[in-house]
Amino acid sequence: MHDARVRSRLLSGANLTDLENAIERLGGKKLASIRDVDSFHAARSQVGAHDGYAVVLTQSVFETMDREAKKAAEEYGMAGPQVMPMLDAFGISNVHALSMGMKLDADDGMVVTRYGVLAEKLGGVLALLDVPASSFEPPAFVSADATSFTMVPFDLARLSPTLLEVSRSMPAAESQPSG
Repeated sequence: MHDARVRSRLLSGANLTDLENAIERLGGKKLASIRDVDSFHAARSQVGAHDGYAVVLTQSVFETMDREAKKAAEEYGMAGPQVMPMLDAFGISNVHALSMGMKLDADDGMVVTRYGVLAEKLGGVLALLDVPASSFEPPAFVSADATSFTMVPFDLARLSPTLLEVSRSMPAAESQPSG
């Protein structure tokens, strides 16, 4: 871990080059930035204006998972999980970014969060989440003094056919029950 103080700011980072670039940006130097990435802005706009937000650009995460699985397979001399085919089967490989926005002391509660999935098209299990937006009314079992409630609407009628389709599209080794 690397730390630096730049005037009134304290910076910390695991990658020294990234930390040095952040220091140079604070000094006014124009460097490549996340602000130059279109999918970052698209993912951020999905959750709207909030007091705090997080965006995960997924492509490098998928590449790292695939590379590490292959490296582990080589290191231990056995076939490892086929990461990208599994991500394809679940429809996750189409996801470019995940986003979360958080509003504090909102009209609807102390903390209101909103999530987004940026994808060209939702496939596999993620297609179940592709339902029309509706107004939010908590169910009767959620009391007025509840501290938290999360609702994830999905298409229940398509659940069984989708899971069957995902199972059929999985690589052979991953679709077999273990034991």
